[in-house]
Amino acid sequence: MINFTLLDDQLINRIIDEAYLLLEETGVEVQCDELIDRMKKAGLPVNKETKRITFPRAVTEQSIASSPETIKLFDRSGNLFSTIGGNKTNFVPASSALNILDWRTGERRTAQTTDFIEYIKVVDQAKHIAYPSTAFSTDDIPQDIADAWRLYMVMAHSNKPVVSGAFTHHGVPRMARMMECFRESQSEMMEKPMAVFTCCPNSPLRWGIDSSNNLIDCVEKGIIVEIVPVLMIGLAVPVTTVGALVMQTAEVLSGVVFTQLIKPGSPVIFGGAPGAFHMQLMSAPMTGVEALQLYCGYAQICQHLKIPSQAYMGLGDGKFNDPQAGSETASGAYLAALSRINQVAGAGMLDFVNCFSLEKLVFDD
Repeated sequence: MINFTLLDDQLINRIIDEAYLLLEETGVEVQCDELIDRMKKAGLPVNKETKRITFPRAVTEQSIASSPETIKLFDRSGNLFSTIGGNKTNFVPASSALNILDWRTGERRTAQTTDFIEYIKVVDQAKHIAYPSTAFSTDDIPQDIADAWRLYMVMAHSNKPVVSGAFTHHGVPRMARMMECFRESQSEMMEKPMAVFTCCPNSPLRWGIDSSNNLIDCVEKGIIVEIVPVLMIGLAVPVTTVGALVMQTAEVLSGVVFTQLIKPGSPVIFGGAPGAFHMQLMSAPMTGVEALQLYCGYAQICQHLKIPSQAYMGLGDGKFNDPQAGSETASGAYLAALSRINQVAGAGMLDFVNCFSLEKLVFDD
């Protein structure tokens, strides 16, 4: 079995050790009072004035050990659908774009509910896309219910599991309530999870109120959590691959500790969405060489820690379905598979994750 490696074992251990040290000495700022109170009761050192939590190494190591190495994912009917972990790679659509590339006219525009239904019907039939995501936003409904609306449309047109999340601090409970309609009890919801929700710390080393509340709600409702820092390499995190890997590892592990102290054994995924920040163009290519190195590097860290992995790869940064999109998508998907990343989010996406294309989704499949 071919396996692409970027880091040697000594460097992997050093990166993890420095991440432990960063968490122990600097910690993370948490802007959610409820999460702060929960972590204080769990025994973590908390500075109430700075709202900064630090993590003793022993607690972090224990949390990693208590998180599952392989996660089972079930469909809406309660049947085992797939697993996340080990050497298995699941390709899923990327999310969450603000626009779509209209396949009929070739024009970029905001999406409507009818576009989303069309997307679900297509992705549900794609043979090589494991399960759908809530890939883009629609602007024809009140944004206060937008999170739940996207999930509702997926569940109305597909029996498969889904990758989703909430953009508001109050979004997860109503989304969980919809999924609970397909389970007999709360315990069955936890035993047979049907969704992966994204929670994003704010680099560097900060957890905002929305992500913090979402993480708490997901763990309590039995929803799989993927911790996805959005690293701007060279802007908010170090420009070097090793320095950025230390920062990302620390941010993800802070989320792993949170999930395990709320409920030991909760399923959690080590994710990321790095971009190589371009100072002149003020853009952050996610298909740049620096970003691809980071993806492949943390895939090895995940394997070392025995935590399932996620990455935003197999997408294009250009604006159209052209040779650039094909080249960037193919190289990213190829590296993701060789690196044994478990959940690869990218199919259908263009323009720095700002535009979704149904045509590209079919090409990518």
